[in-house]
Amino acid sequence: MKKLAGIACALAVVGLSALPARAADLEIQSFDWSGFYAGAAFGYDWGKSRTYDRIGGTILHGTAKVDPDGLFGGLYAGYNWRAADRLILGLDADINYGGIKGSAVTDDFATFIHSGKLDWFGAGRVRAGMAFDRLLPYVAGGIAVGDYSVRLAHDTDISNNSDTLVGWTLGAGADYALSERAVLRLEYRYTDYGTLKDTFDNFPNEQIRAKLTTSDIRLGVSWKF
Repeated sequence: MKKLAGIACALAVVGLSALPARAADLEIQSFDWSGFYAGAAFGYDWGKSRTYDRIGGTILHGTAKVDPDGLFGGLYAGYNWRAADRLILGLDADINYGGIKGSAVTDDFATFIHSGKLDWFGAGRVRAGMAFDRLLPYVAGGIAVGDYSVRLAHDTDISNNSDTLVGWTLGAGADYALSERAVLRLEYRYTDYGTLKDTFDNFPNEQIRAKLTTSDIRLGVSWKF
């Protein structure tokens, strides 16, 4: 028994002495999120947009819920650095194109077709996440930019209006390292682009207004440099 106890104690000492080395190995094996990355993503975007035209305080042809939606694809890139322990901070930017559009009809005084289309959009954001080895859940927010086009049509009486809107965006998602270089991303994002403000093509006193907010979910793959 004493011999067995001695062997057990010896094994315990060896095991305890190996713990620092094992901890060091785990530290070395944890994924390094710092550095530059670039990739491509695709997703689905659905929005809410209410359009109307008026002269002064009088709405002429009713308000319409255009609510554009559709698929999109784009490119993104950014930089991460380790701020403290598991805390990862970063900068992220993207640009996207797609067929995100919608339309509605109003019948006040005359039948008008209202339509809206988000031609391209992008954002510049800051990110903060907590790393769990190869998994990085995060939140992100920043400035959003989008080119929004609105069309009001009644027979041959047509107004085409567009503007580059600047607003804000907030989202959450997760990155997962498939390898030392390839990183998969899944993200949800909400964006408020503000309001398009213009005048009717043939009637400069007639004001066109269209507010736009969107939600989207996107899947991407990036390469870490």
